[in-house]
Amino acid sequence: MEINPPITESAELPLTAKLLRANDIVDQLKQTSPDVICLIHRLRQNVSAYERDIAQRDLREKIEAALYQGGIGIEIASAFAPMVAYNMVTDIEIVKVKYGD
Repeated sequence: MEINPPITESAELPLTAKLLRANDIVDQLKQTSPDVICLIHRLRQNVSAYERDIAQRDLREKIEAALYQGGIGIEIASAFAPMVAYNMVTDIEIVKVKYGD
């Protein structure tokens, strides 16, 4: 991880551990939270840009709350949640296929 200004490895290790823990919390949330699962399923439908924005906001709020409740500090939770929510929304692609031979 590159940080500016640079920090020592001993200072970087706790931050890396927190980010890994945050990732684990998000992974668990995506599998166990009915609200998050519902938002993800809704995004797989053909939704408007406005509906995507609303879903992204809702995901951000739920992720941030879960991170904070999971012991991740508010500074990291509030920085990590928007990035994860954005990635979740943009990684879901809508495609149309035509069945054929």
